[in-house]
Amino acid sequence: MSKIKMKVSNGIVYLSGQLDSKTDYEKVVTLVESTQGVKDVNVDDLSVKGSKQPLHDSYITAKVRGALIREDIMGRDILAWTLDIETKNGQVYLSGQVASVKEKALIMKVVKAVKGVQKINDKMTLSSNSANDSRD
Repeated sequence: MSKIKMKVSNGIVYLSGQLDSKTDYEKVVTLVESTQGVKDVNVDDLSVKGSKQPLHDSYITAKVRGALIREDIMGRDILAWTLDIETKNGQVYLSGQVASVKEKALIMKVVKAVKGVQKINDKMTLSSNSANDSRD
């Protein structure tokens, strides 16, 4: 991973430098956003080597993942998540399986609170284990 700089002021983390890939960019933003006490992540001076495309949608996706980790809704292991998150033009697409109606509502609440999310396209379904669970 490339060298990046970080500065923190009043709960806002300012990242600067250049990363090797969009994947690295998303990992860094997700990690910072998932940290307790972080109010926002500023990436105005963070770029991806050789990328000409805007990173706004990647930024929102990473912030959503980080917020879900911070709120401990889906766990810390993103690869184990049954939830897929994509962002296109500020619209967040959520798909995959969730454990309960309560978990789905919590996910929606957290995603709505992420700065930059313009709309949510909810395609989440209840897992077969919870579909018959009337407690939620």
